Amino acid sequence: MVPNIWQNPAVDTRLPANQPDYQSSVRLFHSQLPNYAATPLRSLPELAQALGLKAILLKDESDRLSLPSFKILGASWGSYRAITAKFSLPCTLAVAELKSYLEGKDLTLFAATDGNHGRAVAFMSQVLAIKAVILVPEALDLYTQNAIATAGGCVLPIAADYDGVVQEAQRRANATNGILVQDTSWPGYEKIPAWIVDGYSTIFSELEEQIGPLCDDDVVVVPIGVGSLAHSAVLNLKSRVDLPRIVAVEPENAPCLNTSLHAGMLQSVDTRFTIMTGMNCGTVSYTAWHDLNKGVDISLLVTDTQAHEAAEYLKGVQINAGPCGAATVAAARLLVENGLAMDIHRCRFIPYPASSINALAFSHPSNPDRPSLQSLRLALGRVNGDIEIWNPAKGNWSQEFVLRGGKDRTVEGLVWTQDLDEDSDLGRIPGGLRLFSIGYSNAVTEWNLATGMPLRHSSGGHAEVWSIAVQPRWRKEDGEKSKTNQLIAIGCADGSTMLQSTDDEELTYLRALRRPSNKKARVLSLTFCDRQTIAAGCSDGTIWVYDIRGKVKTTMHLGSGPTKGSTYVWTVKCLADNILVSGDSAGELKFWDLKTFTLVQRLLCHDADILTLAPNAEGNVLFSGGMDRKTCVVVKDKHTKRWRAINHQNIHAGHVKAMASIETKEMSVVVSGGIDASLVVSPLKMSGSENTRALPRLPQTPPLLSAATDRLLVSWWNREVSFCKINKEVLQRVSIQKSATQMAETDSLQQILVQGEENISSVSITSDSNYLAIATNTSCKVFVLSDRKDDASLKKIRKQESESLASQGAKLISFSPNGRYLLLITPQNELVLYKIPAGTSTKTNCKNFENSIRLTRTERPIEAKDPLGLYNRNISKIAWSTDSTMLACADLSGNIDAWMLANTQANGAAKPGQGNINGHGNDKSSVSEESDESEDEQLEASSSIDGLSWRLVQSKIPKVSSAPLMLSFRPGSVMTTAHDDTAIHTSSCDRLVIVTLQHEILEFHVRTGKLSDWSKRNPSSELPLDFSRIKDRIMGSVWDVSEQKQRIWLYGSSFLFMLDMNQDLAQAAHRRHLKRKRSTRNAGGRLFTGKKSNSGAGDRAFPFTDFGLAGQQHDESEIEGQFTEGSDDEDDEDEEDNMWQAQDGAPTESLDKSLLELRRQESGSLAQVVDASGEEKDISGLESTANEGISNKSPGDLPYWVTFKYRPILGIVALRTETQELAKDRDQNTTTSSSDLEVALVERPVWDLDLDLPFLS
Repeated sequence: MVPNIWQNPAVDTRLPANQPDYQSSVRLFHSQLPNYAATPLRSLPELAQALGLKAILLKDESDRLSLPSFKILGASWGSYRAITAKFSLPCTLAVAELKSYLEGKDLTLFAATDGNHGRAVAFMSQVLAIKAVILVPEALDLYTQNAIATAGGCVLPIAADYDGVVQEAQRRANATNGILVQDTSWPGYEKIPAWIVDGYSTIFSELEEQIGPLCDDDVVVVPIGVGSLAHSAVLNLKSRVDLPRIVAVEPENAPCLNTSLHAGMLQSVDTRFTIMTGMNCGTVSYTAWHDLNKGVDISLLVTDTQAHEAAEYLKGVQINAGPCGAATVAAARLLVENGLAMDIHRCRFIPYPASSINALAFSHPSNPDRPSLQSLRLALGRVNGDIEIWNPAKGNWSQEFVLRGGKDRTVEGLVWTQDLDEDSDLGRIPGGLRLFSIGYSNAVTEWNLATGMPLRHSSGGHAEVWSIAVQPRWRKEDGEKSKTNQLIAIGCADGSTMLQSTDDEELTYLRALRRPSNKKARVLSLTFCDRQTIAAGCSDGTIWVYDIRGKVKTTMHLGSGPTKGSTYVWTVKCLADNILVSGDSAGELKFWDLKTFTLVQRLLCHDADILTLAPNAEGNVLFSGGMDRKTCVVVKDKHTKRWRAINHQNIHAGHVKAMASIETKEMSVVVSGGIDASLVVSPLKMSGSENTRALPRLPQTPPLLSAATDRLLVSWWNREVSFCKINKEVLQRVSIQKSATQMAETDSLQQILVQGEENISSVSITSDSNYLAIATNTSCKVFVLSDRKDDASLKKIRKQESESLASQGAKLISFSPNGRYLLLITPQNELVLYKIPAGTSTKTNCKNFENSIRLTRTERPIEAKDPLGLYNRNISKIAWSTDSTMLACADLSGNIDAWMLANTQANGAAKPGQGNINGHGNDKSSVSEESDESEDEQLEASSSIDGLSWRLVQSKIPKVSSAPLMLSFRPGSVMTTAHDDTAIHTSSCDRLVIVTLQHEILEFHVRTGKLSDWSKRNPSSELPLDFSRIKDRIMGSVWDVSEQKQRIWLYGSSFLFMLDMNQDLAQAAHRRHLKRKRSTRNAGGRLFTGKKSNSGAGDRAFPFTDFGLAGQQHDESEIEGQFTEGSDDEDDEDEEDNMWQAQDGAPTESLDKSLLELRRQESGSLAQVVDASGEEKDISGLESTANEGISNKSPGDLPYWVTFKYRPILGIVALRTETQELAKDRDQNTTTSSSDLEVALVERPVWDLDLDLPFLS
């Protein structure tokens, strides 16, 4: 069973501009046929108004060349081209001349049909005075058979379905030397179907004459039989800059395209009876499939009842259409009525210059015999000075934290160290992890992972640092008696090499290994061969080897480069078998024996400089990257001990500047990055059997927000903030391809350049756009925005003076939804809340941001065995309830804290100005002794401001299994009294939705700390596989709430996922049976299941399969990247049994036990959907199929929906719609929002980024 509405994940929004050049020839040919005239375009204004659309236009093909179908356009041109090709005639021959030429020739046209195609072929045979034999299924109604005979064809019923009739027609045509004119194709029969598709171009040339070019806001609904008309629509409409969306509609009983799109490959289906006989086809045309797979945005199924009702509607407005033609109207109604036509403004003019990757480093060394550590992290350094901390999470890669850079800063090298382990009563306590960086200065910087700020700098009397390396950790088995922390070696521009010590939690100069040389050859690369030996590659073509005491062991020379100058040794690495490998500017790898210090082998594997290397732990596989953008895989032969290159890939669009590798029991990957700003993960152990994976180059936390009431879109990067009003005038002036530079020059894109050295860490704006707050790690600034009198689309900007904010840095900053509070998360992870007095005028320069309190978090013990220490206590997410009376925050360890607003004056507690102002006073002093006991049970420490108390909720939300990626309160009924701060009222806004790193979706009641009823009924194991299999992580969310729906739209860099929380997923029963039903066979007959089984990079690579009419398949042995032996394809017997199974296969124990207890409490048994007979349902390999309980509903009743059309997504924010009833004046008593969701979706494709990509075409 397939879903009735399917968003095509493979759609390509940037098809090449290849506008067909045959339209004029086809149009000229059709004009020669009897009764030719352009068919009318009919408007359906009543239906458009009812659906809330600007217009619905119906291309009326009920009278085309005196036939009731468009099929004559394709059949006539296909027949004409086939005949002229058979007799080697020019394709410019007039129809009358061709008819004369065919006189006396025994020629027969053959066609298979279950509708109008055969009638059209018969009509063409009558025009040319030749014979036509039309084969039809025996079940075809007599009316249609008589119509074909009347048109001039000899009707021959065949006892078979449509596909069987096609095969019989082909056999008869071959036997009689006739011409088969068929609109479906298969391998070996492709030309004539392609000509038929070309014939339909007349429809779209007429359409453009009638209404002008279509744009990306338009939707074209096309009926699908074998896909020829839709194929023509894709070729003609998707070949322009502004791409309209194409929706394909099929009968529910013949979903051949829907099934194929869902499976990602061409598949045939068994059809059943449908009144849409012309669309009753079981296989999509072979030649059409590729373009349909890339060009159809949405596939939609309609029932016979829906098609009949649409036909009756059209009959009532005087349009004569059969069920096939009316199916498009039924599809349009379903599409809009079920909320899938969300108003999306796609914006590419919002600037965001992504920064190139210069350095990569894993926090732990490789150890294939050790399980992956929870503390494993990847540090990524960029040109703009930012250092990103990525969590591999066993393949669920996520950008977890960002150490902000600043003006004129860059990161050129990164290393991690780990202090010595300690023995205690708790057992062995691992040493703490520390991160160091260099960047075109003479300093080495250590970073405070808990605050995201530099901890210390170490500089000396040497030149700029060009390279950095870290000593391997002390191990008892190495025989070294003295325990010392790891040393850091740095190479400088003057040729010197220095050692620095990390003992005693300091970073101090230890000794110089090599003094500045007369040549001043830069030390470009460093590596520790072991704890006592260092190798340095220099810009004069030499490699120096010395011990850590400074004694030179040898100097190895590479010789002259290709231009007779010195060869630059850009990178050196030491392998496990005492072999040193170097990569140089000649594009060569050179292997050196460190015992004899001789060159063992040289291997030319790049066309330009080799910039980086990454070996595996065993030392027999080596990855290299260079300026030719190639990534080369080199392996060592077991027998000859010689190295050879086995693979070259262009996985980057520019220079590959950095690589790092990691191997554990679960993971074995190489990560690489360069000037294309993209981090690419390649399989190491499974190279050739798994795909590479490009991680999003855009931030995990979107640098994007909106002032919804004012329709103001705000974005930021580095030290700049941009904002623009998204109104109709702007949208009409801006095309999807307009660059940010063009927008700034011609439109209302305004910018603020923040003074200072630090990059922006966070930005917030009030919903009415009155206040804009900008934070760095050292200070915060607030700006007042007001409309300019001369141009309402532009803002007047004025800085709001505040000494308190100016001296207060923040990593996160957020205004409350009502604009009365400003929350700061300091680098020390303290929560500072500022109160904005009600009724304050933004025109006055009063001190609005001086009245503040500090909120107290729950005290939790620090995990002694966590090498990351306080890093995991970094607050990463904050959320406000829609009524601004609740606040929640989450840290990287999964802890959630929440606060509630309560009235303290009414209970005799602290009055305005007493205690807790600016963080002074006892945090608990504002709790009234006379307060209600039930409230005291749920509220703990509190902080008051102006008579209002923010109290920490004592009924704590349990710790979630992984870091939350998204926090959001579900909108509820909001009742507020403006200006009356003493009136605190109840609301239903206390449900907090959390999405974790493992893509678990949980909902809690903040007041009680318990799972909501929806979350109890819908554990994360029931989430559709369409969502749980998505590799990119969640970036943010947008709510679409009305009386009928409670939809949350979750999005990541490559996807948009809708979840209706008014409904249950109800898939538990099917997923428990899935393990026995879902396995399918691939092209080579190997068993393939949906289980995620990879080494941390992409999915398993498996052979491509072609399914033509005859079901041809490739032999698996002919395909590279086969499944390896020992694959665990059959090890998934119990994969779905555990309802808390994480996406990456993590065991149930990884989830906090308290969370499981909450699910069991008061939930009874889980809701199950089973067949009344009790028998198992047969579920195909299409695992995202809705279950039986869902499939009986209409498409809009489906509880989820996903699309991969928009990418890469920088962010999505809600905008105020024309019908929104949001209260502008705070004197209003209620706040309601429209059910019409309007959003701005900002895309930043790589070709729009300001990057120097010489290889990007």
